[in-house]
Amino acid sequence: AFYGYIFLFLVGYFGHISSIIIFFRRTLRTVSTSCLFVCVTISNIIYLLVCIYDFLYVGIGLTPINIQTYPTVSNALCRFRSFIQSVAMCSSAWLLLAISIDRWLRIRFPFQVKKLCTRKRVLCGALFILICAIAFNSHLLLSTFGSLPGSTICGPISSTTYSFFVRQVWSILLACLQTILPTILLLIVTIDMFIRIRKQQKQRQQLNQNRRNVFVDRQMLIIMLTSIFLFFSTQIPLGLFNILLQPVLQTQLSMTEALQLQSILNFIGSINYAVRYLSFLSI
Repeated sequence: AFYGYIFLFLVGYFGHISSIIIFFRRTLRTVSTSCLFVCVTISNIIYLLVCIYDFLYVGIGLTPINIQTYPTVSNALCRFRSFIQSVAMCSSAWLLLAISIDRWLRIRFPFQVKKLCTRKRVLCGALFILICAIAFNSHLLLSTFGSLPGSTICGPISSTTYSFFVRQVWSILLACLQTILPTILLLIVTIDMFIRIRKQQKQRQQLNQNRRNVFVDRQMLIIMLTSIFLFFSTQIPLGLFNILLQPVLQTQLSMTEALQLQSILNFIGSINYAVRYLSFLSI
């Protein structure tokens, strides 16, 4: 865990900062897609910053704040960490979909790009995604959510009704809205993009500029497929864990085994937010 987090931080922070510098170049910063790339990169950086907590208490093995001695501090830190991390994860997933839709609009309506794909529109869309992510995860800031005794994991700590909601309802909603639904929509949009690009390639008479546009669209398609594969392979296992934890895994695994498995899947999920920039750098 120690060396894994070191690798994620070194690669992630360096890569994402480099990506932001690239997207702020004069030739790119006026493009709507670049604005979305910057937004998703910032979201990934925020997620990695929150992972420092896991690095300190799981990777290095520091003793967590004693919930018995400092219950207020421990619970507040747990709420804040869980809230920020969940908001960043939700935002990144739907921002990735927004990038795909932006590229799809450019291919589907090439003569209306200046009207549909503007920086103002995509920034409003990014703000809407952020507001929805905050609203969806706002319950994590309630006093009924906090540190679970004897672990670095957060969860419901008092209310029976809230405990049922978190474990039986919200865990499934989280997996569906944060992983499964964005993945399905990403595949639909990307497949349609691929079909339309293939149709453009079959046209016999094209201007040089149009040929370049098709080439750029193909590059963006490859980038999106890479991002989708990375997102799917790192997030689906965690999503399935959240769905199956209560009905299946709870009776098959001990508490320690479940926590260890969750830590492993969280680390795998972190890979998506650390190395996603590699696909962006080919633009």
